[in-house]
Amino acid sequence: MTKISIENGNVIIPEGITEINRNTFTDEIKKEMKSVTIPSTVIKIGEYAFSGCTELSSIEIPQSVTEIGIGAFYECESLKTVKLPSTLNKIDDEVFGACFNLSEITIPDSVTEIGNNTFASCVKLKNVELPHSIKIIGYAAFFKCESLKKIEIPDSVISIGSYIFEYCKSLSEVVVSGNDIHGGAFGECKSLRKVILSSTVKKINRYAFFRCRRLKSIYISSSVESIEPEAFVGCNQLSDIVVDEKNKTFDSREKCNAIINTSNNEIVIGGNNTVIPLSVKAIGDMAFYYRTRLESIVIPAECIGYSAFGGCSELTSIEFTSPVTEIGQNCWRGCNNIESIIVPAGEKKYFRKVITKRLHDLIEEKG
Repeated sequence: MTKISIENGNVIIPEGITEINRNTFTDEIKKEMKSVTIPSTVIKIGEYAFSGCTELSSIEIPQSVTEIGIGAFYECESLKTVKLPSTLNKIDDEVFGACFNLSEITIPDSVTEIGNNTFASCVKLKNVELPHSIKIIGYAAFFKCESLKKIEIPDSVISIGSYIFEYCKSLSEVVVSGNDIHGGAFGECKSLRKVILSSTVKKINRYAFFRCRRLKSIYISSSVESIEPEAFVGCNQLSDIVVDEKNKTFDSREKCNAIINTSNNEIVIGGNNTVIPLSVKAIGDMAFYYRTRLESIVIPAECIGYSAFGGCSELTSIEFTSPVTEIGQNCWRGCNNIESIIVPAGEKKYFRKVITKRLHDLIEEKG
């Protein structure tokens, strides 16, 4: 076995070694290692090779390295900077997971894939520039990167995993690419204010933007074909909603600040400032769920879905301009400040049947 030496915290790996693996360093060396010199003969850094080197603060990986294995630097708690070689095609699962002090990293434009949990819990990582070579970003790749403020996912990306940026509490603005935005992708991003979807996004899955409490603005590109009901659940400040005019599935007609399914005239997502157009026939399940700044609404629709206005705690005034044929369960659950419900002449009896009993005394007929 080739002897590995350490002097004043610096580990020197001899020339001739081609692979660094989890058995290369003794536990004593791992405890003392602050820096490391890797020779150009090394072509592979194996799984968990440096994992647990808690004093390692920086590393430069030579151009000879073409593969870095799963968890190679996992829990290197003092690691602050890393220079990656332009020979890498993939940054594997958990490679830099729980590197709590990693503040910056440059991803070379040779990389096409970022694995699962690759940078998870890198709580001091502030800036990441994703090259246009990236095609796949895995599950929870940047989970709980609490200092990350801005990210642009390039158009080259075709797949992003679930929970990719969940709990990135400083993330304020994002440009999103990829075919699908999976569940929890931006969940609990408490500072997120603006989202722009690129022309590659086709589907927004449920809980994609779960409880993004400061999200105010969303732009839906022409490519989006599917938005699931709970996609923006808990986004209580959502107010500025725009759908690209070239979108064939959805629209935001009359600058209504809502996402409407063009084929059936149903509101899929509403906001605090939504003015519902007269052409709207239905309000979808959870469409306005937890829009806590919505104060009044005029409803021309005939059908109102499950929990459509659930949690709208500041809603005080509701006016129906036409007869309603269906109101879903829990439609007004959590709407505890309603003061008046105006219904068309002759419709009061019907509305008392379909609206929860606690609101009966607030129903008045117009005219």
